[in-house]
Amino acid sequence: MSVPTGDEPFHLEFYKDEGGDEPVLDWLRSLDSARRRAIGVAMHEILGKMGIEVCGTEFGKHLGQGLFEFRVRQSADQILTRAGHARKGGSASDEKNILLRVYCHAHANRVILHRWL
Repeated sequence: MSVPTGDEPFHLEFYKDEGGDEPVLDWLRSLDSARRRAIGVAMHEILGKMGIEVCGTEFGKHLGQGLFEFRVRQSADQILTRAGHARKGGSASDEKNILLRVYCHAHANRVILHRWL
């Protein structure tokens, strides 16, 4: 499955295993709403716009052999504020401690999301 990212330069895709399952997508669906919103916003606002260049920021780390880690440590509202969008008054549950990681690799203008931590 692909995640439409609008006019961003990178197209996000979920790795599909031999059985047709998309483990990262299944994991995302299992997250509580605050974490799911945080990583969804981060994927749209950061990963979809920067691709592998996130590795030059707090959101990414090169792991070698074309693999990199996408890291989210902020709430959705914090990410939106950082991206220059007006804050929509997040709830206290949206501000909880967040640490999410997804392993990815880039190929041309695509970023494939493989695994999570």
